[in-house]
Amino acid sequence: MQHPEIRQKIIESLNLSGLTKPEQDKIVFMLMDNISSRISIAIWDTLSGQDKEDLNNIEKKEFLDYISVKIKDFPKLVEDITRQTLHDFKGKRVGIS
Repeated sequence: MQHPEIRQKIIESLNLSGLTKPEQDKIVFMLMDNISSRISIAIWDTLSGQDKEDLNNIEKKEFLDYISVKIKDFPKLVEDITRQTLHDFKGKRVGIS
């Protein structure tokens, strides 16, 4: 994983320390993938038709700059989605235990 500090925060937040490293990695990867998908959907739902067209034509390295200009409070959107995804997982984990 590229961001060990994020991995560790997720493990602590979800109380996964009792699991093996491969189990932790699997859960963290799944959550990061889910968060990424939710953020992509939120971006797409927020942008206008023209913005979507423009987005398809920009360089990958310009993506975050473009999104930050087009979506007010983009960092808050990312935070909210991340928080909700972790909350959803906690709820599902309680239901399984």
